[in-house]
Parts: sequence; structure tokens; C-alpha cells
Amino acid sequence: PNSKKLLQSHKRRRVQMFVKSITEIEELRSEQMEKLRRALNIDKLPPHMNLCDPNVLPLLNPKVRAVIEAFPLQAEVIVKKYGLNSDEFNSMLEETRGNPIFRWRVQR
Repeated sequence: PNSKKLLQSHKRRRVQMFVKSITEIEELRSEQMEKLRRALNIDKLPPHMNLCDPNVLPLLNPKVRAVIEAFPLQAEVIVKKYGLNSDEFNSMLEETRGNPIFRWRVQR
């Protein structure tokens, strides 16, 4: 019984760390997109343009490309800051896409 509670507590804590990570990563993404939008002096970025697309990257200004290429490394730092590793984070991210109950737990 005690080990079950401990395991439940550990799982709950990992989900909390995932939520903090994903929230901070999303804030970083939003800030960078806003800075990019202002730097390009446009109201909004094209909705269907994937700036991370390897076919698009070479066309971008080197400064813009540097910001985009640095994002995964910055996200990795955030994930580690909350005590998760990339595999664990990616696994939970995938679970939010495929498991409605887990997604609900994350969104609470």
C-alpha cells in the first residue's frame, strides 16, 4: 500500500514537472514568434508556414535561422531544469496527443 502511494506520488510529480516544462517552452515559443514578427515588421506570420521546415530554413535571414535552430536546445534546457529527460518529456508529449485522459490531467 505504501509503495503504491509512493509510486502514485512520483507519477503525479512527473506530470507536474511536465506541465511546468511545456508551459515554459510554450512561453518561450510565443516570445520568439512575437520578436520575429516585430523584427520582420508584419502583423502576423503566415499560418501554414513551417519555419522549421528544412526547405524553408535556407531561405531565412541568418539571424532568424539562428533563433529557430537554437529553440530545441533552449527547450532541452527547460526540460532538464524541471528534472525530466528528453525521452520522458517526448513520451509524455506523445501521450497528451493520444490519450484523452492524460491530456485532461495535463490541462487541469
